[in-house]
Amino acid sequence: MEKNNQMSIASSIISVYSESPGERDYLRNKVSACGLNAICFETENTCIDNFKAIKPKMVIVHTDSVECVWRFLFSIHLEGFRSPLILLSEHLKPERFSRIGQAIPIHAVPNHHQGVRLAEKITELGSNLSAGEKEDTMPLFVGESEATRQIISRLPNIARSRDSVLIVGEKGTGKELLSRIIVEASGSNKRLVKVDCGALEPRVLVNGAIQDILSREHNSELTTVLFDKIHLIPLDLQSDLLLLVDETQRLEVGESKAPRGGVRFIATSEKRIDALVQKGTFRKDLYYRLNVIALFLTPLRHRKADISQLTDFFVIDACVKNNKSILIPSQKTREMLFIYHWPGNADELYNYMRRVAIEGNESCIWKNHSMYKTVKNSNTHLLNAASVEELPKPYEIKDFIPTAKSLSLRSICDEFVSRTERRLMRRALESTNWNRKKAAELLNISYKSMLNKIKAYDII
Repeated sequence: MEKNNQMSIASSIISVYSESPGERDYLRNKVSACGLNAICFETENTCIDNFKAIKPKMVIVHTDSVECVWRFLFSIHLEGFRSPLILLSEHLKPERFSRIGQAIPIHAVPNHHQGVRLAEKITELGSNLSAGEKEDTMPLFVGESEATRQIISRLPNIARSRDSVLIVGEKGTGKELLSRIIVEASGSNKRLVKVDCGALEPRVLVNGAIQDILSREHNSELTTVLFDKIHLIPLDLQSDLLLLVDETQRLEVGESKAPRGGVRFIATSEKRIDALVQKGTFRKDLYYRLNVIALFLTPLRHRKADISQLTDFFVIDACVKNNKSILIPSQKTREMLFIYHWPGNADELYNYMRRVAIEGNESCIWKNHSMYKTVKNSNTHLLNAASVEELPKPYEIKDFIPTAKSLSLRSICDEFVSRTERRLMRRALESTNWNRKKAAELLNISYKSMLNKIKAYDII
């Protein structure tokens, strides 16, 4: 039995990425010493492109580039593998990528040249023979901005709750995606009933949702009813919707009509429902039923820190779906994407990246007149990046700073200055592959000040 297990491990393949020839030879020898086979690559494109053919049981990445690590994690996830990733870096920590850690196990070995810890980690992970198996991929909510981080941190508790959720945000900000992530994170025994309030006849759809909820065929599952574009529900139909919510919430678990797994409501809206209530076009009681847990998705123009990561994720996603070689957008293109104001939000960015993946080049971006005009009229230098960060509208202030009502104007301004400085710090670090000395020179501050600000802003 033990011999068969060793043979299985020996037949496993590990993908290794490092730009250094000497490092690749070193890692190949270490992997072979552990009884495993290594295929080494000097470019990340080639390494990622071979995932589908190799089906690696493990991926070893030697880099200090944050964006490179994210691209590997996204690629493993989107290919549907559960292959763990070993990160060899003197500067990067696994906590930096913890938001995706549950989907893809990531392990850091900082002093890998000592050999012992690296060998132990390879042997430990190599014994997990199911690591390279494919499985259905969970949707991801991607981004680096503070607003995105706050939402991601709330998702586990929201997924466990049965309370109603109201998600508000402009078109294209990812409301339906976030809804599906909440459903997927709820556990294995769940289902989703979607009611598109902006399509067909709303009354028929709502009545159909009622029948689906009360269907005894699914009464052991947690049923999530998604009212998409709830702001489009006519006023005369809102009473039916209120009745549906009230009746469902009154049903007890022991009743024959009630789904034993429970019922949860999620509503999405492109408009602020509280504003519609004030106008008299939305029922206040229905608003209170749905607005138990409130999520506000800020426009992409207010969370520019998400753009680089979203760009890579969308390109890789499109390449995988269309069986294309992985394309990494150039830094010049990234600067253009960062400056552009994105009226269509993340959906618009996705469409551009899909075209880039299909065409195999970035020409579609540079041929866009409005995008090129935006860049031409802007200074692309890093220190002027704050000039393209639009401030929120007055009614959006409280969504950026929940305690805004109790703060003075000076305190609110100080908060936005701090957030802008943090964004510039992170961008400087990313543009120098997290070389803190070079980032300090770029920002024209001392190395000591750089370290103090990194600690103060908890930049990892």
